[in-house]
Amino acid sequence: MKKKIKVELQGIVSLLRNRHISLFVLTNVAKTHQLAIICDPSMVKEFDLRHSPIAYTDDLLPEVLFKLFPAFNSESYEVLINSISYGNYKAFIIHKETLDMTPIRVSEALLLAQIAKLEIFIEEVLFMRQGTKYNATDPRMSLPLNALSMDMLQDALELAVADENYELASNLRDEIERRKNNDEERLPLA
Repeated sequence: MKKKIKVELQGIVSLLRNRHISLFVLTNVAKTHQLAIICDPSMVKEFDLRHSPIAYTDDLLPEVLFKLFPAFNSESYEVLINSISYGNYKAFIIHKETLDMTPIRVSEALLLAQIAKLEIFIEEVLFMRQGTKYNATDPRMSLPLNALSMDMLQDALELAVADENYELASNLRDEIERRKNNDEERLPLA
């Protein structure tokens, strides 16, 4: 298995221009680097529920499953984020003893990790490639283009053109074209 580093969920932040898209912020334990992962509105709601002082979550599916399977804990399981493809990070729940890997949406993995107090790891090479320096007092955050979905790339391209930021628009267009070309290469021949 590749080298991995432990990360911690620092919180969820909203993008300023597009408030319906939020980001999970993960940092290494030393809090020197961070990684931002796209979080959809439904998952923001799930996390908000668990941080609300009046929310009752005992009968929600993740909590019920955690009660039904008490062996699902940090002694037996961990979360691993190990790759990114077309703006989607890939995550697994790993059984520590058998090393069985069960794929899961990264946002769902982070929710389960919070509920079951599982440790979260990310492959070191991925973290260093996708991450940026962490500064708790700086509200700005850098997000690599390959961490954006195609819809987000299109929206960002339109904004960049409207703002006359042609260098950014060119980079966004190149990423969109690269993905389209890769998709065409994967299509089976008729």
